[in-house]
Amino acid sequence: MSTLKPSSPSVPARMSSQASEDSAAELLVRRLLHAAGLRYRVEYPVPGMARDTESTEHLVVADWEVLRSWEHEAPDDVALRIAVALERRKIQRGRGRNR
Repeated sequence: MSTLKPSSPSVPARMSSQASEDSAAELLVRRLLHAAGLRYRVEYPVPGMARDTESTEHLVVADWEVLRSWEHEAPDDVALRIAVALERRKIQRGRGRNR
């Protein structure tokens, strides 16, 4: 059981009303990625899910790269960061094949 306390009584209520998926920012990033020709899975189960750190560890072990974005970030910046990470992974995987 967590011993963390909310910073104010309104925090739990606000967080529970927050959309956990398909927010306007998320949909905009997905549209930008799709328009750039990038394809992705939305309904793909993520292992772990207990906490961000534990989930990240599970994903990294499974050879995923974890990128987190926040609602206040500009969707163009998020989409660019994803595209750059994908390009970097393509280059890294290409180098691994040449060995």
